[in-house]
Amino acid sequence: MADYKYAYNASSEDKEKLAYAVGRDLDISIKDSIMICEAIRHKSSEGAERILKQAIDMKQPIAFTRFTNGLGHRSGKGMASGRYPVKACTRILSLLKSAEANAENKGLGKLRVEHIRASKGSDQWHFGRLRRRKMKRTHIEIVLKEVKSVAKADKKPVKQKSAKQVKKDVKQEIRSEIRQDKTKMELQAKKTSMERKTKSDD
Repeated sequence: MADYKYAYNASSEDKEKLAYAVGRDLDISIKDSIMICEAIRHKSSEGAERILKQAIDMKQPIAFTRFTNGLGHRSGKGMASGRYPVKACTRILSLLKSAEANAENKGLGKLRVEHIRASKGSDQWHFGRLRRRKMKRTHIEIVLKEVKSVAKADKKPVKQKSAKQVKKDVKQEIRSEIRQDKTKMELQAKKTSMERKTKSDD
């Protein structure tokens, strides 16, 4: 079998911290695979396993932001359309465990799904009575990377604020400071008037 060329380009320094696994011509849907890859990309290996197992057990669906024609809504935080692609999750979970075993052989520690990609496989035809009907075939490639902290691996990248948003935040801070100063001045004025009144009564 020829060497597989991954779509992920790693530097020479990072290659020692990476573990690879690839599944070719898997009998799963390319559309389901794309959405699963989006769900577990940049997650820790433990977090990715948890997401896949929950979908297999039909406890938590995989969110579908694409390929939603006729797809119903599911309950869950931040969930709109979704489904339980049990077969695809099972195959990808097996591939993820294979990548983790490769990482263990290299002596790597905590892992993150640095790269995962689904691409269309070969076009094969059914035999027998289901003639002229193509089979579903998908290539999946996974790259795991060693990280210092798993908590950091599960965090989403923080979006930088735009100049307009920063300007708006500064204005709000100035307004709140002005309100506080006004409140202090009013309290001081009330206190002074009360002191004068008590002196005049004496």
